[in-house]
Amino acid sequence: MRIDRFCTQLQAGANVPTITESETGEISCPVSLPSNYVMPNIAPGTLVPAARVILIEAPGAVGKSMAARAMAAMLGWPLVLSNRAQVGSYTLTGMLQDRMGFDSDFLPSLARGETGIVIDAIDEAHLRAGTNNLLAFLEDVKRLTPPREAMASPSIIILGRVDAIDLVSLALDEMNVPYDRQRLAYFGRREATDFVREYLKLRADETGQPEYRTAQASPTPFEKLLNQRMQEVGSLLVPGVDVVNAWGTVEDFLGYAALRR
Repeated sequence: MRIDRFCTQLQAGANVPTITESETGEISCPVSLPSNYVMPNIAPGTLVPAARVILIEAPGAVGKSMAARAMAAMLGWPLVLSNRAQVGSYTLTGMLQDRMGFDSDFLPSLARGETGIVIDAIDEAHLRAGTNNLLAFLEDVKRLTPPREAMASPSIIILGRVDAIDLVSLALDEMNVPYDRQRLAYFGRREATDFVREYLKLRADETGQPEYRTAQASPTPFEKLLNQRMQEVGSLLVPGVDVVNAWGTVEDFLGYAALRR
């Protein structure tokens, strides 16, 4: 399921909080999708009933941070960059109150499930602060989740690498916080092709070099060449594979965003 469709299952914020975005701050409120963004998929994509937190795992460099920003923008939720904070007791509520203002009703609205937050890079926060501080941070997460009896959709999304999400899931189990676990999938064949095109457009705009505009100037020959190259690489990975009809056997390489640049 594409992440834009996935987000329609959640409660969008009624009013986007007014926070000036900062390149160095721990919290921002994105209002637009990243430039030249290609929507990835969430697997399985169907939410567990009564979940209060969504955990999204992915290997490194698959696109977690871009996905976090995109979801925050689509939902109108603040984006918390946990790797920029020294996470610990009351870090989350303290950061939110500090950035939103002490007279803001955002925290009560979050605790009622009327809005939400996206927390990115929990794995990096863990490495920086250690396990005890991460567990204290998750206690803060628990305090901001709506009670089980409330009729509310998940209001907190946490993204990180698999090992960190394993730890978070164990902690939430111990805290009796119902959660849903999802996976940021590798690109499908169409998304992988679109990613190459959008990346070339971005590089063309950044550098002004004409060779990056080949895909735009000659789309049909370019697509033919790209399909040929993907088939060649796929055959090296899995001899005899038909990349078009058996993409799943090579998606962890050809659908890996970091290798398509």
